[in-house]
Amino acid sequence: MRQQSECGTQNNPMVCWCGGVTEEAVIKAIMAGNTTLEQLRQTTGVCPDDNDCAHNNPKGRCCAPDIMVLVKRYAPGNTDSESCCSCCKQN
Repeated sequence: MRQQSECGTQNNPMVCWCGGVTEEAVIKAIMAGNTTLEQLRQTTGVCPDDNDCAHNNPKGRCCAPDIMVLVKRYAPGNTDSESCCSCCKQN
């Protein structure tokens, strides 16, 4: 299910630069019941273990908080509090 792209598109922006995953791919996975960061990591390839968020993401930070915003928007009953991947837990 992993969706590779250089930068996504205006209507389907990149949400995980390290994994090359677009917002649409993450939303589809959420709608299919994958509502934790770990589930989304397994199904879409977001937040890979070999990431370099500060280098890959134009925001200069981890993409996990942006992914969790999508989870809260599309699965409002979700109570998963994980909002960061291994890159920020190491800092």
